[in-house]
Parts: sequence; structure tokens; C-alpha cells
Amino acid sequence: MKKLTTILLLAALLIPVAADAAETYSGDKREGLYQWWHDNGQLKYEDTFVDGKLDGLGHWWDDNGQLKSEHCFRAGTGTDMSYCKKEQQQ
Repeated sequence: MKKLTTILLLAALLIPVAADAAETYSGDKREGLYQWWHDNGQLKYEDTFVDGKLDGLGHWWDDNGQLKSEHCFRAGTGTDMSYCKKEQQQ
């Protein structure tokens, strides 16, 4: 058992961590800001998760940093942009 634990620990240390994403989990669900970058370092996606579901205003950029898309979600379902604009004003 000790040998298996050592092997698993070493394997966990050797697995590369994704350097192109930043995300937070609460248990097994995404929570808070999620960001993903293009290979050249430009921000690619930025979304917010609440209880594992997309919620709020999100953005997608091309690899030159130009905004491609802006979208709005409420509890995991796409919704009208007015919901997100109202949330930003509060």
C-alpha cells in the first residue's frame, strides 16, 4: 500500500498543470471567474460560474485580442443581455 501511495503521489506531481486556464471549484462544480488563454497569451474566454452553471456576462476574444462575442447566461441558460447589464449596474 505504501508503494502504491508513493507511485500515485509521484504521478500527481509529474502531471503538467494547465497553464492556459484559470478556474475555481467548489466541490466538483466550477465557481467564480473562469478564464482561458490562446497559445500566444491573449485572453480567449472569460465567463462566470455559479453553482457549476454559467451565470452572467461572458466574453470570447480572437488571438489578436479583438472581442468576438459577448454573451449572457442565467443559471446555465442563455438569456437576454439586459439581465447581465442590469447585474453590472448593481
